[in-house]
Amino acid sequence: MAPNAHTIYALRFFLGLLSASFWPSVVALIFNWYKPSELAVRLAFFNVSDVAGAMFLGILQAALYRNMNGVHGLSGWMWLFIIAGSITIGQGLLAFVTIPDSPAITRAVWLTKAERQLARDRMDEFGATTSRMVPVSVLKTKLRQLVVHPVTYFVMVSFALTAWSHRANAYFVCKCDQYSRVRCVRQFANVDCSVSRDHQGRSRKPKVQHLRCQHTSSRWICTANCH
Repeated sequence: MAPNAHTIYALRFFLGLLSASFWPSVVALIFNWYKPSELAVRLAFFNVSDVAGAMFLGILQAALYRNMNGVHGLSGWMWLFIIAGSITIGQGLLAFVTIPDSPAITRAVWLTKAERQLARDRMDEFGATTSRMVPVSVLKTKLRQLVVHPVTYFVMVSFALTAWSHRANAYFVCKCDQYSRVRCVRQFANVDCSVSRDHQGRSRKPKVQHLRCQHTSSRWICTANCH
């Protein structure tokens, strides 16, 4: 376990640093194998799958945490790290022989020589150069242009808004533990405290008090009173 919050910040920074390449890498991979007329559908499927995966992953992790807690003397959060880490490492090792890279340098064992040549011919039909290796000098030029081009920062902002829309709201919910002790972050769930007026006619915003949690068959529901 991390000894303090600063360790958590550092670990989260490196986790984000290492995982930040996933989305652009997959998009680049798709661009390497499909024509412009075929890209829209493939990119749409990829982005929808990313959101759907994040949605169902939370449900699976919650069930894993609850059902595996105490198994072989390990806490549920420990099993989360063990299982998620094992899957990640296994997928990473498998990727060395399954991810097709580009038609020019693919190591995918499931592609025949004829299929690799077909991919190169398809990309050459409209003048794409993904079927050939990029010279180092061209790569350096493109990287310099990437830093100064305004489209780079437009894409960064757009992606950040997309990520926040379906992930960041997880930090703004009311959380209850199994002992009915409430840890609320930024807002209360199921509470509607509308603005009222005091005896002098001044508007006032009631405060949330008497927060309670009740466990249902599948989740905790937190409620509170306005005062």
